[in-house]
Amino acid sequence: MYKKGRFVVIDGLGKSGKTSIIRMLEQKFSKETTLFTREPGGTAFGLAVRKILLEGKIVLSPLSHVLIFFAVRRAHIEETIIPALLAGVNVICDRFDSSTDAYNLWGEDAHYLRSLFNVLREYVVSKDVSPYLYVILDVAPKTAYERHQATKDATEADKFDDRPLEFFENVRRGFLEFAARHNAVVIDANRPLEVVAEDVYKAVSRAIA
Repeated sequence: MYKKGRFVVIDGLGKSGKTSIIRMLEQKFSKETTLFTREPGGTAFGLAVRKILLEGKIVLSPLSHVLIFFAVRRAHIEETIIPALLAGVNVICDRFDSSTDAYNLWGEDAHYLRSLFNVLREYVVSKDVSPYLYVILDVAPKTAYERHQATKDATEADKFDDRPLEFFENVRRGFLEFAARHNAVVIDANRPLEVVAEDVYKAVSRAIA
């Protein structure tokens, strides 16, 4: 019997433990049945944009950020996500439209872009592939900020995380607002990493069972 795969997004503030947890999940799920991808990334276009954005040498407005992220997202959906789902493969994505909402609308205080975001989301995402589940890792902004300051010289540079504490607070509110409007599980990421990872594993396992 034909089975379509399910699409799960794992998201949250930088330094919530998301990357480490996803690596743990990669060891638990078969590569034959589960595809792990990320945004920006997942395609040659996405990886090129990721490199440019993380370098932080080009200053973009909130509007430009929203437009470029949805352009990258559409290519990701067409080239990577839909083919996998149609082949019956589950897709677990590190960040998705939830990050655009939280970081670019809330973090950058660009709520005037809400109508545009909703239109783009409907046309780019919802018409083809809405995530079955969002897993939002919720960490205290002060904790995320302190973790970033302590590790920024040893991890991949990310200009979105190199912001003041107020930025982290706004982004967290954005994630929680997004979670309230969509099919999401919010997991307390202030706890030990192994405990958080187990809760994420259980939530994802239920979703793709």
